[in-house]
Amino acid sequence: MDADVTAEFRAWLDANWSAGLTVREWWRRLADSGWSFPQWPEEAGGRGESPRMARVARTELANRKLIGPPDGIAVTMLAPTLLQHASPAQQRELLPQIARGEIAACQLFSEPGAGSDLAGLRTSARPDGGDWVVNGQKVWSSLAHEADWGMLLARTDPEAPKHRGISYLLVPLAQPGVEVRPLRQMNGLTEFNEVFLTEARVPGDRLVGQLNDGWRVAQATLAAERSRVPSAVPAPPAGQRGGWLDRTVGEAAEALRTAASTATRMYSRSGRAARRLALQYDVWSDDVVRDNVVQLHILSEASRALMARLRASPFDGGASVAKLAAAALARRARDVDLDVLGPAGLLSGPDAALGGEVELMALSAHLVSIGGGTDEIQKNVLAERVLGLPRE
Repeated sequence: MDADVTAEFRAWLDANWSAGLTVREWWRRLADSGWSFPQWPEEAGGRGESPRMARVARTELANRKLIGPPDGIAVTMLAPTLLQHASPAQQRELLPQIARGEIAACQLFSEPGAGSDLAGLRTSARPDGGDWVVNGQKVWSSLAHEADWGMLLARTDPEAPKHRGISYLLVPLAQPGVEVRPLRQMNGLTEFNEVFLTEARVPGDRLVGQLNDGWRVAQATLAAERSRVPSAVPAPPAGQRGGWLDRTVGEAAEALRTAASTATRMYSRSGRAARRLALQYDVWSDDVVRDNVVQLHILSEASRALMARLRASPFDGGASVAKLAAAALARRARDVDLDVLGPAGLLSGPDAALGGEVELMALSAHLVSIGGGTDEIQKNVLAERVLGLPRE
């Protein structure tokens, strides 16, 4: 079966891939053929294949070093939610747009007073002429500045108990009632945002699931977030605001290779990278340094093998295990590199080690333990949902 699917997909690629295509046209061809997400049902724009067959297609794309189908929050979190809870009409409308990369999404769940206690949210949505009018504030919204739609949790029945009276709405972000303010992090980047909604309007047909049943719908989004595994096939940012749809796939592929190389150097420091740094700073002869670097190398290789296993054969709780492993690796790499540098680790900017790459990695290491659910949340997921231990 794998051989048949592989042969079919190879023939399709030979007939359809061209480096001169725009990203928009390439993604449209993938989506129209069902090869973007072959594991989706046919009525949703897929091919009704098993997840294993989808991985076979991704492997072929990776082997050819081609651009994969759209990735990002709309694919990994919104689409699974729509497949579980959206109406057939919503699925027919929105899922093909996601498969074509025309939608970028962000999560509008957390609030300044409702983070770990998400059910304490205060953002409100009131009906108005068939639409919804939303007022409130959200925070820690990744990539909201590039998103077309926000997955919004809002209170639609203020008299209902805490976990009820909440609805799940899709709010268009390109409107006067939405203000997105980037949050500058200590590493200088602005990956997160706070979002202010003032009389923002949501079309009436953008309610996902039942009215006042948003908490249950949100669990599907959170489960998808916890179970996602980074794709082995690179893809540029999706959506109308990302600026990639009208670039050629050849340009995009080269840009992604450069970005992946930079990200690997900055965020995926390994034992080999630490050894090169130790040789550069003439401390490789130190027994303690060598031992620390070897331990880092073992951890990085184990993490790499774990990710390869997850892509080939996912298992319950695997994404939480992988995230915990990645967080441990990021912290260990930070500590080993800074120990190697000694006082030079206090430098910043172009005069710092590797032009500031080590500094950026060190200031970013904690993000892996927080974004997408903290280490504590991942451990609770494993304890309660995989091991069956009593709930907290």
